Amino acid sequence: MNDFSLESSFFDIGQLDIGSDVKINGVKVGEVNKIYLDTETYMAVVKTSFTKKINIPSDSSFKISNNGFVGSSYLEISLGTSPIFYKNNVIFFNCFE
Repeated sequence: MNDFSLESSFFDIGQLDIGSDVKINGVKVGEVNKIYLDTETYMAVVKTSFTKKINIPSDSSFKISNNGFVGSSYLEISLGTSPIFYKNNVIFFNCFE
């Protein structure tokens, strides 16, 4: 999956791992393909790839969720309403845990 990608930063990613799902409204739309520590901010940066271009409004929120009580972690995107959309390969820092 490398047609469209975004990078988001978090204070703590918990059990999120490479290969974890990215979901919108419970539907898988992509996956996590890279995780690294930003050595300037000391925040975890999560790179996600999507199978196709998805218009994600710039006021959308990104949070790490779990599949059930002991299920695997995934990245949930709650879409915003902004008419401005993220562009490919953008890094953003307005994420929620």
